[in-house]
Amino acid sequence: MAPNLFHYATKELSQDAFICWLLAWADKECAGEDEALNTLGLSLVNKFVEMHRTPRQKTPMTVKVHRQLMRADVVAEIGDRVVILIEDKVHAGLHGDQLVRYRQEMEEKFQDKVIIPVFLKTGDQSSYEEVEQAGYQLLLRDQILGLLRPWKGRISNSIFSDFLDNLESREAQVESYATKPVSVWTGEWDPWIGFYKCLQRDLSSGIQWDYVSNASGGFLGAWWHLTDWTDPSTGIEHEVYLQIEQGPLCFKIAVNQSEADRAALRARWHTQLTATAREMGIDVQRPARMRSGSYMTVGRIELKHWMARHSDGLLNLPGTIATLRDAALVLDQAVTERT
Repeated sequence: MAPNLFHYATKELSQDAFICWLLAWADKECAGEDEALNTLGLSLVNKFVEMHRTPRQKTPMTVKVHRQLMRADVVAEIGDRVVILIEDKVHAGLHGDQLVRYRQEMEEKFQDKVIIPVFLKTGDQSSYEEVEQAGYQLLLRDQILGLLRPWKGRISNSIFSDFLDNLESREAQVESYATKPVSVWTGEWDPWIGFYKCLQRDLSSGIQWDYVSNASGGFLGAWWHLTDWTDPSTGIEHEVYLQIEQGPLCFKIAVNQSEADRAALRARWHTQLTATAREMGIDVQRPARMRSGSYMTVGRIELKHWMARHSDGLLNLPGTIATLRDAALVLDQAVTERT
């Protein structure tokens, strides 16, 4: 396989450069240089414009592209009326109020123009609620692929081909949870991301996932089904929930800072939870070590017992979701029947 530029140019500045490059091709002066790239550049401009419910821009058009204008990743002036503001991410998250600040700064700089704020990300993250609250439209990897894929074979430019091939590779890695045997992919991060995204779609939109650090090196975790349990001994409410820890399915409890005896609290919730699980015919095991902390594991089901597999070793998604729903029922029953 020929070397791919974007296998090495992995930073966001490299992706910024590609987006700038493709937008610049939309300028009317480029139409005679490469008609296909000019048309694709125009398609990208109008993709941004339509996301904001702004009328499509007339062609031919002028496009003036800025990189790192007032710290914003990419800014493109389209004609004399529209400015596209792009916050471009690969894997990184947000920092403070940067999205709101960038939008406000552009609104002040281009007071007579329509500002179109776009959050473009080729990596993955659990939630985009903060982005949408800041007034940005989302352009994610699957949408970018949908825009670029029809041009494969029609555009011979190696920069375009390398970017598309690299993005296809990233998508394949994330989606490999469905095509690799479970025993192969559970030691990797990307398939877990794809699996968690699948659970968000098919099990619960309330699932959150992210890296969780610990003394053992951390894991990619997903947590959901947060509910409150009232400790009968103290009358204090504690948040209880389910968490997948890139392997075991754990029953967790969040501890109030004022809790005096965490070990006793953990023991009471463990007893209540496991008794309910036994009544429902579900085997919830005691952790090998019961650690005291702000978020404590009181019971767990090992990966081989909750993640269903087909005879060929591939993930059995319906069977897995059924098991996770049963675990949520255990949590509900423990909260409601034994308080």
